[in-house]
Amino acid sequence: MVWIVIASMIIILLTLVYCFSKVLYRPIDVLNELVDNSLSDGDKRNLDSITSKVHYLVEKNVELKKRLSDTEESNREIYLRKIYRNEPVVISTQELLRHKVITEPIESRHIHVIAVKFYITAENKKDAEIYVFGVKNIIAELMGTEDSFVPVAIDQVIYITHYKEFMSAEGALLQLQRTCEMVVLAIARYTGLQVNIGISRQVFSVDQLPTAVEECKSALRKAIGRSGVCIFSGLNEGKGVVLSEIRIKQKRLQIIQSVLEGTEEQCKDHLAAYFEKLDGVDYYLFKLEVNKLLSDILDCYNEYSLQPDYGKMKEIADFDITKDIDSIEKLKLYFWEYFLKPLNYKVKEPADSQRVITQIMEYLNQNLEEDISLEQCARHFNYNPNYLSRMFKKQFGKTYTEYVIDKKLKRCKELLSETDLSIHEISVRLGYNSPQNFIRVFKKYTLITPGQYRNQLKGKKEEIE
Repeated sequence: MVWIVIASMIIILLTLVYCFSKVLYRPIDVLNELVDNSLSDGDKRNLDSITSKVHYLVEKNVELKKRLSDTEESNREIYLRKIYRNEPVVISTQELLRHKVITEPIESRHIHVIAVKFYITAENKKDAEIYVFGVKNIIAELMGTEDSFVPVAIDQVIYITHYKEFMSAEGALLQLQRTCEMVVLAIARYTGLQVNIGISRQVFSVDQLPTAVEECKSALRKAIGRSGVCIFSGLNEGKGVVLSEIRIKQKRLQIIQSVLEGTEEQCKDHLAAYFEKLDGVDYYLFKLEVNKLLSDILDCYNEYSLQPDYGKMKEIADFDITKDIDSIEKLKLYFWEYFLKPLNYKVKEPADSQRVITQIMEYLNQNLEEDISLEQCARHFNYNPNYLSRMFKKQFGKTYTEYVIDKKLKRCKELLSETDLSIHEISVRLGYNSPQNFIRVFKKYTLITPGQYRNQLKGKKEEIE
């Protein structure tokens, strides 16, 4: 009896695998018809696979491009877009029937909202529309039109609501998981595009659709950076990598250090390693960490008196899988091209730095009698004080303050040697607020007072005479 049960289970399993494989690899009817109608018999033989037909649609200026641009959105799609965007709209069985979204009530069925994010770099809008058309048809074929709303594309995310009667919630999830895995494989096979999928928890009435929409978007965000991943809300969200704050911070510091040292390739390597560490991190922690990196870079911009691109800053801060910057690769590109690369070039400008240093030296020599602080000097040349301080340290091996004191002491020695000005008069001329302060500074760096220095000079003159 046991062997009979086992044999029956094996037969059922093999039948299911066969059925799913037939569904997965059968031609996509709409795409076939569309391409075949625009080809001669000879050309048809050259395009014998769905993959080649999809690429044909993208590469050739077929009638579809005109059809796509001329076709107006139906009331049904407009209504569904409002639902998926969570815009104010009445959601009820009557409204769904009226907009021809469903043909019969679907209450008590297992309802899931699914978001399919696809990554595409089409050369123009028309080519992108063709890919969207192909992806929507693949999803519709595999999900089934009898148990799903029509797929709706919003930006680079396609939404579809799936509903079906099952004996149990476990059965519904199992079937949906298999279907979603088939969608990932089929889209990759037929179009070459990579996708991620977010699936809401099941609801049993249409008025719960707004909650399900938010859940599928949240689940989709959990898949960021992991190509081909399907995330079920509340089911496998916790499988992401846990953020190690110390290691991530270490990577951030390495990026900043390498860019300040002017090592371009090393900076790129550290940037790539940084995002590898973030792979699989919870979406909201990911966004927080990315904004920390942006903040660290902007601190450097401030020190080097660089003006950041505020538009690109906003795009990075608003990073989301449903927006224009929707992938790790784009995020890395933005960080390098618009922030790290300009900073790297600024660091590697020795000629410019030398020119500025020369101007500052002349400025200080001409104004030694004034007490010009680092902040005042930086403001005069429109530089950040920290950046100016680093320039002095790099150029002279001493701080700005040490440089100014050194120049003032040299001038003081000239005045003590060549004039009869009193110590008080010299201290005023060199910008010190009191003779005592001047004497203290002089003694600190020469180990004798100004008076002792003058007396030593007089003694040497008398010996010579």
